[in-house]
Amino acid sequence: MPLVGESFVARWEKRTLPWMTGLALLSLVVYVSSAATESPPLLWSVIDYGIWALFAADFVLRFSLAENRWTFLKRNPLDVLALLVPSMRVLRALTIIGRLSVVARRGRSERLLASTGIVVAMAILALAAAVLQAERNAAGSTITSLPDALWWAMTTTTTVGYGDLAPVTAAGRLYGSVLMIIGIGTMGTVTAALASRLVVPPRAGAVPDAAEPAVLPRQADGQAVSGAREALDGLHRLGELHAAGVLTESEFTAKKRELLSRI
Repeated sequence: MPLVGESFVARWEKRTLPWMTGLALLSLVVYVSSAATESPPLLWSVIDYGIWALFAADFVLRFSLAENRWTFLKRNPLDVLALLVPSMRVLRALTIIGRLSVVARRGRSERLLASTGIVVAMAILALAAAVLQAERNAAGSTITSLPDALWWAMTTTTTVGYGDLAPVTAAGRLYGSVLMIIGIGTMGTVTAALASRLVVPPRAGAVPDAAEPAVLPRQADGQAVSGAREALDGLHRLGELHAAGVLTESEFTAKKRELLSRI
């Protein structure tokens, strides 16, 4: 069902999603590879800042075309940080998560698990590389190689904390604090999502679990069910546009009422 009033910004984000995702992952690979060597090639820096320039151009275009620019900024804080601080490569990958639509048609818990897994993986890689850069040449440091840094990041994120490796610099401890917060937050999120799947297993052809029992009548005929599912799909896409700052609160409310009236 085509969404009435879908903006150019939303269409642009859908079409550029694969390219921006690839650039974000390439940026992270370059960052980790640079951290693994004490003297990274100049080419890697050129590639890194070239990717930053492409992200900056993408952000400026979306910002200039947004109907409500202040709302757009409030909805995309990571994009702003990634633009203002080129060295924070991990933010480029995290900004893509909000645009991902590969799990949009699955239930809420599946989207939660997928997004959480991506965030944790990116955070472990990026912060392991950052800690290695801070700790490699520090006096008394035990984190002197990429495998050491990755092992430390894994034990810190999972809150295991063996204590065999620990940062000694102020920057390294700051990165460790960030990983601890990520670990504590994500473990509870993953546990809740898994428990939801075990208690209410998904059914083949089921609609998103957030609206299934309340919206679809059990005795509806095939045409009514089809119309309701199309309306639910439209509601989901409206939510994405609202979260991205494309639709204002009043526009979102009006279009939502219009879609609900069709059910």
